[in-house]
Amino acid sequence: MWYWNHSQSSRASVVLANETSFLVGHCELDDVERVRHALDGLQKPVDVLGADNVTVVPYMQVREVLLIEGEPTVSVSFENNNAIETVKLFFSDFDYALDFINYQSPFLPTSLAQKNTQQSVLSAIGLPLIYFLLLALAALLLWDKYRVPVFTVGGVAALAISLWLFQRLRSREKWISWGLASVKAPSLASTTIKSRGFAFGIMGFLALAIVGMLTPDRYGEAALFDAVSSGSTSASDVSQAITRGADINYRDSNGVSALQLAIDFKEHSLAIALIQAGADAIGLMPDHATGKEVSSLEYGIKAAAPANVIYALLDRGALVAAERTGFYAAEYAKNNDDKLLLNLINAQFITK
Repeated sequence: MWYWNHSQSSRASVVLANETSFLVGHCELDDVERVRHALDGLQKPVDVLGADNVTVVPYMQVREVLLIEGEPTVSVSFENNNAIETVKLFFSDFDYALDFINYQSPFLPTSLAQKNTQQSVLSAIGLPLIYFLLLALAALLLWDKYRVPVFTVGGVAALAISLWLFQRLRSREKWISWGLASVKAPSLASTTIKSRGFAFGIMGFLALAIVGMLTPDRYGEAALFDAVSSGSTSASDVSQAITRGADINYRDSNGVSALQLAIDFKEHSLAIALIQAGADAIGLMPDHATGKEVSSLEYGIKAAAPANVIYALLDRGALVAAERTGFYAAEYAKNNDDKLLLNLINAQFITK
């Protein structure tokens, strides 16, 4: 009778074998020495480990034995009450696992044939590539709206998957297995998924999706504002930026909007495009010269915006809003002899 211990977890796994069957049991780490001495003294395993803690597998019921090189684990599939069950045997090192394989192989049914295979390069890179594709798809879908989460979370996940891929290519698994002719060779999905790599792929993909969906970064909302501020956009880019998730009425910490920046920078065609795309023409704008908030119409007029910008503001209801703040554009035009502005106001059929 043979036995081995696996002491890398909170409990020790005990495997015993003879010419007819093998037995798998467990004991607490504190009991390892007691169990070892008891089994050396030929005490019955059931008495030592307890009946509830023991699984006995007769060799004649074994249907497949699988050893993965590099992992001291033996997976045994056996028939039990017309069903196939699988038990995993964990050993403290690979030599113990190989000892068990060599010991019990002569007692396995003669219908089991030994197979020695090595994982191909293609199968080794298969799962990491699938995770890369999923990650790339998530990044593509979320990039325009949530660039910061995509860049940070996606970058970490991509690095983790790259390390996983390198590990798989460096040490491709070798299998030593015994199985019936009708039993397929160990599948990639069931026998070669590394727990760390699997976690890296799934957690990276989910984290990217969840962080991107639930916590949109400022870049997406402020994309149009930032583009106007840096002078890197034009009137033709407004609709595309809005489609990608930019907030046309986004304001910075000083309350300045993209429309106010466009007026300040004399980007008149851009200002008109923003107004026509839905920029707030009724709300107030901070006048840093006076420290007060003024209507967009007052701000535009005093910033010497051209007639087409003023008309666009008037067309969006800016005149009424200006009057509510105490700025009467018609009176201002008369006092400043601004006939053009007065004509624009008259064209709106609202006079003062």
